[in-house]
Amino acid sequence: MDRDGLLFVFILIKLSGSQDVNTVRTVSVQSGQSIIIPCLYKQTYAFSHNRKVLTVHMEDVRESNQFSCPAVIPSGPGQPDNFSLEVTAGRPRLSVQRQIENVSEGKSVSVSCIHQGEAPVQWCQLHGLCVTDRGTIDGAEVEIRHHQEHVTTVILSKLKMKNTGWYLCSTRQLQMPVHITVHNRTDEITPSARNRTAVFFLLPVILEILLIIIIYSALKLLTFIKERFLSPAEEGQYVMMHGEQSPHACEEAYEIMAELTTNTEPRSESDYVNFRET
Repeated sequence: MDRDGLLFVFILIKLSGSQDVNTVRTVSVQSGQSIIIPCLYKQTYAFSHNRKVLTVHMEDVRESNQFSCPAVIPSGPGQPDNFSLEVTAGRPRLSVQRQIENVSEGKSVSVSCIHQGEAPVQWCQLHGLCVTDRGTIDGAEVEIRHHQEHVTTVILSKLKMKNTGWYLCSTRQLQMPVHITVHNRTDEITPSARNRTAVFFLLPVILEILLIIIIYSALKLLTFIKERFLSPAEEGQYVMMHGEQSPHACEEAYEIMAELTTNTEPRSESDYVNFRET
């Protein structure tokens, strides 16, 4: 785009509306920890109204300082875009267990705001609306419970996908941003659904293994039957060789065997004596 084109866009932005930036005022972070800071930009044009969030990820913070949200377009009248980072050696004055929460549509989620006597604790949208005790934000029910001296639990229920966005645990001086992501119920994968999916993918493998086992067992059984019942043994061969002979041949064989038995009987002592005398 040439210089004249850029100048035209700049003039259009300045004439069409102004930029508002919503972010935290002061966050408290323990030294060496990380923090996510959302910067919510609101640009009103003559023909549209859009919101855009940029997140600033700060890792291994060490020193307290003043920071600004990244500039997207030339600033106009509106809220300031800077925030203060308070770094503490010990526990921060206001913190949460997780800055990112995920929940299914229609379900509930709890956020624990941990503070060091910084009360009262409110639950706020990044762009303004707050609840101190009970209330609703964009149709979602908000209940704040003070369970312990330094812990305040925020319970969000009846959530819908439109409730996805950035919120704040907020006190008079500090804010801690929390992002709530509400998923569609159809996108939720329950444990039972995971099990069914796993079985679906494993079923072909299981069937293949069973088929291999069945084939192997059948081959082993066939080999056993062949060796045990179909292979000719020595006794079987003898019977087959003589099975076609006549009954007289069997009787002759019996007589020959009887004669051999008689002839092989040991002689008496007198036989041996007579033989020597001769």
